[in-house]
Amino acid sequence: MTAVRGSRVERITCDEEERVREGFHVTTHYRFAPGTDGKTLQQRAIAAGKDGNEILCLTHAPRAVLWRVNHRWRRSEQSGFTLDKKTGYWARRPDDDDSAPDVESNDLLPGVRPFVWDTRNLLLLQPIAGNEGGKPAEDEAFLVSLAYALQRGIQMMFQVEEQEIAVELIGEESERRILLWEASEGGTGVWPRLLGDSQALAKVAIEALRVCHFDPNDGLDWAEDSCSYACYDCLLSYRNQLNHPLLNRHINRDYLLSLSQSSTVQKTAERTYDEQYAWLEERRDKNSSLEAELLSLLYRTRRRLPDRAQYWPHPEVYVEADFYYEREGLPGICVFCDGPDHDQPERKAQDKAERGKLEDLGHRVIVIRFDKTLADQVALNTDAFGPGLS
Repeated sequence: MTAVRGSRVERITCDEEERVREGFHVTTHYRFAPGTDGKTLQQRAIAAGKDGNEILCLTHAPRAVLWRVNHRWRRSEQSGFTLDKKTGYWARRPDDDDSAPDVESNDLLPGVRPFVWDTRNLLLLQPIAGNEGGKPAEDEAFLVSLAYALQRGIQMMFQVEEQEIAVELIGEESERRILLWEASEGGTGVWPRLLGDSQALAKVAIEALRVCHFDPNDGLDWAEDSCSYACYDCLLSYRNQLNHPLLNRHINRDYLLSLSQSSTVQKTAERTYDEQYAWLEERRDKNSSLEAELLSLLYRTRRRLPDRAQYWPHPEVYVEADFYYEREGLPGICVFCDGPDHDQPERKAQDKAERGKLEDLGHRVIVIRFDKTLADQVALNTDAFGPGLS
């Protein structure tokens, strides 16, 4: 190769770059998967700030159906595309000044909107109106900047690549939400961790602040001179170039600071965390002090509360779980609180036999003993109860 000299140019002029910059009008649609009980398969959680105010609603939808519909070119007034049904070629748009010849056929089908669909794990984020960040939940620049800041925070926190997590805005006005989905095959397993770990979202917000050149402790600007609104070290990327005019790292700094001090709790059966605790407290065995202590510990440390109390996991197994956790696509987790009476030889043998049947059916069995430290036993099962507050 002969010696060459390169010179910097202001913009790329290749045809592909022009096509991508113009872009298509593509919309995204989703449908939650149906559960075994006839209801949609979804899990919800609320992130509350240090003062207890709710600032973000999270909805995890596993195995949801996702559609991407291409309606038209962005700068075209024609709805859909024109297809030559005989040859399968697409006709060029009427306002295209390209000199390339158009298809010559009388059998044209106008208004065609191509689409693709797939099954993906979705996560919907909705900032709650009146949040501590001071921005309305439907502000477009705020939502776009927050979406890419959280995407980058998730990448840093969970060590995933940019192409593995896709993000965009969906909905209108007050129903505007941030939609994230796992774009990689097989998924990443990030969404259940964000809902199950009360501090995971706060850690993501801390990483997002660092990415946006802010001190996560006090919000001090680390790049005041080198980055004004956004740069390729923080929010800008090739994938979001159409949103570059809206991206502003300063606009969501206060909100991310609030989110970095938040705690996330799951909502169960459309009840709030406090309502679920009260519901379980009414249904637990009032003669068991160990059940009361376990439930109180889970509530005080903001761990995951059980889905049910005094529940029969299987009709053919003669045993009742004191508390029960449901698991997506798997038999649930049975929690037994064993007092001194469970150490009697006959009762001990019966417990072993019946609980063994549950394990054979795929259930997980957790036994909480009266003669061991309760906090230590809970800490050994953080995958079921959650890590809780430190």
